[in-house]
Amino acid sequence: MKDLINNNKFKILKYLFIIVSIISVLYATFTMRGLYHDGTYYMINILNNMANNDYSIVADNSHPRQIMLLFMQIPVWIFNILHLNDKKLLIYVFTFTQMFLPLLVLYWNYKLSERTNRPDIFFWHLFLYMLILIPCSIFSVVELIIGAGLSFILWNYLANDIEYKLTDYFAVTFLLICMFGTYEYNLFLGIIFFIASLKFIAATSDAKIKKIKFYIGVVSLLAALYNLVYICSIKNNGYQILRFAVVEALDFIPRIFQLCSIISVFTIIYLFIFRKKEEILSAKTIGILSVSYIVLLITLLLSVQNSLIPLYETHFRTIVCWLLPLIFIVLTVCSNKKICTIMYTNFIIITLLCGISQTCWQIVNTYYWDKNITHVKQKLEKAKELLYIPEQHDILSWPIDERLYRYIWHGTYPALSILLSDSYEQKTLLLIYKKSVIPEIKIASDDLYKEGNKLSVPALKPRNFIDLKNRYWDLNKCADALDEYNKAKNQKLVK
Repeated sequence: MKDLINNNKFKILKYLFIIVSIISVLYATFTMRGLYHDGTYYMINILNNMANNDYSIVADNSHPRQIMLLFMQIPVWIFNILHLNDKKLLIYVFTFTQMFLPLLVLYWNYKLSERTNRPDIFFWHLFLYMLILIPCSIFSVVELIIGAGLSFILWNYLANDIEYKLTDYFAVTFLLICMFGTYEYNLFLGIIFFIASLKFIAATSDAKIKKIKFYIGVVSLLAALYNLVYICSIKNNGYQILRFAVVEALDFIPRIFQLCSIISVFTIIYLFIFRKKEEILSAKTIGILSVSYIVLLITLLLSVQNSLIPLYETHFRTIVCWLLPLIFIVLTVCSNKKICTIMYTNFIIITLLCGISQTCWQIVNTYYWDKNITHVKQKLEKAKELLYIPEQHDILSWPIDERLYRYIWHGTYPALSILLSDSYEQKTLLLIYKKSVIPEIKIASDDLYKEGNKLSVPALKPRNFIDLKNRYWDLNKCADALDEYNKAKNQKLVK
């Protein structure tokens, strides 16, 4: 690990990656990219809870991911407690948290790898983050982006003998707790960690270290059993298991020709070519690789239309369902082999180049997201009626560029229009609608309706209700207009 830390090329690329990442995180924060897709569901409900002094976690309980969602929401709670509760500010905090935490976890593992002298463990974390997790980060609420990194840190503790400090005991306990609410892949990881712990226990003579490894192994196994019971106990459990084990795990295959996938495959080829290098990459080679990434990024950006549809980039998270357990199986098998420092230094340098390229692509994603959000704001500001329905079915951003329409999701229209509004008394509400059997009639979604002092607001998740009026918004006029709209719609359908 010392060879890597003292390598000048690594230092330069490390700081370049940090600079590009900071730009990406800040740009995403101030364009409120956390509201993309599921982010609208979480943010609208977080704000509604805050207004009622309710600090319960907002979660989709069909998945065992609550602990990761808790970490994503705690900073918003803190700002609210400190009375820094402007709506726009809290959206900034929400976005920043999700974009920054994975980088913080990566840095944590880097510092731990310095102590354990394991560049291979740091490489696999870096590999997964750069090639797979960055591409799917357009979807801000992706729990595994944080959780996968925590798994590598726990492995770093399990696979190595270090002098434990008090903070290390707290860290191990924290990481084990996370396994109970991170992602479904812990069903497999827990079993792998338990089996590996038996091997590592046998390899050490220190009684204290044996106890720690036993602790990690047993609790990991309990986490695996918990995830299995949780998945089997939820509604439609057969479908959920099939979806996770087959559909999600293989869903990325049709998307391998997307922009981020091509860059990732390109990087894997580089890693294969340099796997037996017996010397650190030369400056000339690094220069050639850098130019290759730049040319590839620009060429695909200009020529591949589908690369501008972020819908496909979510499929990268499905690779982790099988790849993460596979990586830990490889680490278990290879644990007693001598680590080739030069090879992993080369691997890390190449992967950092890939990470810089992928992060630049996320800046492009943020640019087009901002372009669409600006368009939506303008449409809402110009809308004279209390209820605004896009002229084109499902595609609000089509007038700008047909390639960009998936940066705004049809199902998030109502929640998004509330979150983007600058005024307290809501000027208008953006509706979603279903196609009618009568072409000339537009039908507001059945999920959008008033019930007492609540309004049902769909946002790509199970139906949820928010207050018509709280400290963040007043939707009473919009709700009354929605009632009138639905009455008129029903009368037309009856006729």
